[in-house]
Amino acid sequence: HESSPPGRDGYGDASAAGLRVAAAVVRGQEGAVGLQLMVGNFSDQPMDNWTLWINKNPFGLCPAKSVELPQVAENGGHARTVLPLNSNQEDWLSGKAPELPLQLEVAIGCSAGIFYFSVAYDMLAILEASAEIERSAFQQLWKQTGGRRQIAQGVLKNVQHQVTLDMLLV
Repeated sequence: HESSPPGRDGYGDASAAGLRVAAAVVRGQEGAVGLQLMVGNFSDQPMDNWTLWINKNPFGLCPAKSVELPQVAENGGHARTVLPLNSNQEDWLSGKAPELPLQLEVAIGCSAGIFYFSVAYDMLAILEASAEIERSAFQQLWKQTGGRRQIAQGVLKNVQHQVTLDMLLV
């Protein structure tokens, strides 16, 4: 497994190549975590041959399968998909504590090149609802967070949970 793209061949400015990407980490049905993507092609050539990489991260989030996007027509064509993500994958664990804001470093490749971007996400998208913790352990962790509670509340207000076509047209 590779956690980052092989080299920087084809690296380019996404806006110069006419590619726009809107993305969000979302929790779907039955608790599945996914990377919701919408790509827009604002160049004069179709885009295809899509690949996606996610850098190592504190929660070991990585693609559960290859990204599935069709050829995207030139001059405003767009496509969307939700890429399932696995968590706690050893090859993708960065070994670093999470920092606010939480974000994934992503590279998307297509026939126009390789483009890099970050996706901010909220902890609620990756927490398991069924996870249990002993009351005393929770109280101990709560005391350790101290003033960071206020920072986390601010982050939650700024994270998009739904990718829309309007995000591409801005």
